[in-house]
Amino acid sequence: MMLNKTEIILSLIKNDNKIFERATEIRNKHCGNEAHIRGVIHFSNYCISDCLYCGLRKSNKEMKRFRMDEETIIKIAGEIAQKGIKTIVLQSGEDPFFTREKICSIIRQIKKNMM
Repeated sequence: MMLNKTEIILSLIKNDNKIFERATEIRNKHCGNEAHIRGVIHFSNYCISDCLYCGLRKSNKEMKRFRMDEETIIKIAGEIAQKGIKTIVLQSGEDPFFTREKICSIIRQIKKNMM
């Protein structure tokens, strides 16, 4: 059963359970009926964006900024993996210090260490 955009909106407005039933079907198909724990590494709170809803926004002068080095990120990922957690989320603000190349390198090292 596929829901189009209008059906999804109407389902939410009417507090209908169709969308939740469909979401459950998809989750059960791909993940089974179990909880999945993910390890989140928040490695930087520097951000070049100024989104009003976000506490990391660049104009928030009250925030004490931090940035982990690559070795620390990889070490923490290893500690998460040792605890049996198989999914790791890398999270940060839009920090230009972490280029695509750096992020790719970190991910490659994490994956290599997890095998």
